[in-house]
Amino acid sequence: MGRPALPLVMAAMATVLACGGSAVPPTPTPDRASIELSTPSALTRSDLTALAGAFPDAPFAGGQAVPFVAKWASDTTFVFVQFDRPRAADASGVAYLGVGEKGTFCSESQPDRGAGSFPVFHRAVSAGWPAGFGGRAGDDGYWLSYLAVDRLRARAARSPSGSTTPCPAPGRPRAARPGRPPSPPPVQER
Repeated sequence: MGRPALPLVMAAMATVLACGGSAVPPTPTPDRASIELSTPSALTRSDLTALAGAFPDAPFAGGQAVPFVAKWASDTTFVFVQFDRPRAADASGVAYLGVGEKGTFCSESQPDRGAGSFPVFHRAVSAGWPAGFGGRAGDDGYWLSYLAVDRLRARAARSPSGSTTPCPAPGRPRAARPGRPPSPPPVQER
């Protein structure tokens, strides 16, 4: 995939994310090592490696092993691609596309909170990826929105193509499900 394809990929991601998806909840932050695609990808390993190379940015710090590759789209927003395997060189396809929006852990900074398309908050600095979910009121980080690009199986959960993660009401935690990572803590009202 050449450099001219990057604007096309980013435009496609923006269009699909703007149009929304079904309300069936996928795992908020899928375990990259266990994602199964339902159909073979049209992208070759070489395409996937080149795609990963087009997303060289690192919005998170503190030793976090981020489960996706990212590219800043503005000073406050990045787009990301998550493959079905931890390394792009081992991937057989794209599992998720997404957007991260800079904010703080409070309901006032949650993008699109009425529609719930940015349900996951992750701190910008954390000792590890799982430890970075949620936070205390006012913590800096990013609101994340995931879009499944295929019917996926992530652990014991299924995500239909085009699904997005619904948002819990501020102050109400989502229950953890067996075999899934815990949901992020509830958004704190100020």
